[in-house]
Amino acid sequence: MYVGGSGEDNYTKIQDAIDDADDGDTVYVYDDSSPYYERVVINKTINLIGENRDTTVIELIQWLIIDITADNVNICGFTIRYGEAGIYINSNYNTITGNNILDNSWGIGIINSSSNTITGNNILNNCIMDIYLWFSSNNTITNNNIMNDYWNGISLAFSSNNTITGNNITSKDMHGIHLYDSSNNTITGNNISNNDYGIGLAYFSNNNIITGNTITWNNKNGIQLVGFSKYNIIYHNNFINNTRNANDEYNNTWDDGKYGNYWSDYEERYPDAKKKPFKGIWDTPYEIPGGDNKDMCPLIEQWPNSKPRTIQKDIASYSSYLLRFLEHFPLLMRLLSLVK
Repeated sequence: MYVGGSGEDNYTKIQDAIDDADDGDTVYVYDDSSPYYERVVINKTINLIGENRDTTVIELIQWLIIDITADNVNICGFTIRYGEAGIYINSNYNTITGNNILDNSWGIGIINSSSNTITGNNILNNCIMDIYLWFSSNNTITNNNIMNDYWNGISLAFSSNNTITGNNITSKDMHGIHLYDSSNNTITGNNISNNDYGIGLAYFSNNNIITGNTITWNNKNGIQLVGFSKYNIIYHNNFINNTRNANDEYNNTWDDGKYGNYWSDYEERYPDAKKKPFKGIWDTPYEIPGGDNKDMCPLIEQWPNSKPRTIQKDIASYSSYLLRFLEHFPLLMRLLSLVK
């Protein structure tokens, strides 16, 4: 089914094509008639595909631009802008990929829903939040560019077992990623910069795994755990040039027993610390401000380069000792023979 083209059987409105579609159909939208000024309600299992995400535009100065109530809906290839909410999901197993979601009050909302995938979108300049999950589980938010909104980039409330990975998140007046009463989520491999808080956990956000993120450049607070947020594991992250790299008021773990996190202010705070040979970590734990927690295995270099690079440096450092030992080896053997 086609919308906005010049051939026969083309629809002029997206909603008309959806109304006539059957489950499993694809509605393809040309950019010839863009922008489309309409609200789109998707209550069938369809694929909604735009010709070009930069030129196939849906806009509406109203509450919801795209409202998804059916399962297994795929949306790709649009610019969605000027709504109160760009995309609103109240269903499961949907995929939102390759779109520009711009200049809305809210970008993407996932409410009481599970197993949705939000991937490869540009989600920019939305006033309040870019992606928000409420009472939702087992969703994946991956490889999105999320920039320039007033409040939070990705916000979870009362949501569990979600995965947030590989996103670039920058320029939030509040949090890059924020969890409120949300547990058992995984936050990994994100680049988070220039926010008030890089990552914030609040109000009983427990048992989350935060690993492999780079939290850098002008975050006033790299990561903060407050409001009885406990039993979280934070390791293999790079905290670089934040005004305050971390604050933790409760019982959380900051290493995996072998490696912890990289702290750009480590050498300034611990000028007498020594490197542990061949291990890629410092011998002095990094004390986390706000409570009694420590990173027991602070990294010498940024993850994932700490171990291999440090081994090379250690080999160079200790090679001179080895050479000197070999020089004196004949004398040592002679002395041992005399002892016998």
